Amino acid sequence: MIYFYEQPDPRRLADTVAAVYSIPRDLIGVVVNGNPLPGTVDRPIAQVTFNPETEVESAILETGDRFSETTGVRSELELALELCRAMETAAVYSAPGLPEDHWMLVTAAGGHGEVAVDPDESDEGRIRIVGLRHPIEGAPDVPVL
Repeated sequence: MIYFYEQPDPRRLADTVAAVYSIPRDLIGVVVNGNPLPGTVDRPIAQVTFNPETEVESAILETGDRFSETTGVRSELELALELCRAMETAAVYSAPGLPEDHWMLVTAAGGHGEVAVDPDESDEGRIRIVGLRHPIEGAPDVPVL
């Protein structure tokens, strides 16, 4: 799952995924506040979820094997880099081997690296970066830990 938190427009995210990877838009599901938008298929190859009523401040992109087979994308980093550049936004995702309160940040400028997030905020669906492991191009103005 990749959390796009600066511009969480779920329809725009779905449209961008379709355009960047040249896949039919109707293969990407969009669910807002638990309700699939009209046209969402039963088994999408990618799904965008947005729950503003629960104060979640990000649009969440979920993909799986069918998406990888269709697009050739093999990693969350690869996917996040392409989409952040295309949307001129930033995203975070949880990566294997990182502590629970450390995520990977990808910026619109193509910078990426490990960040510390506020665990209480992320438990509630909000992303608040509290520190960078190393300087990251295009990262928010937060201290390096």
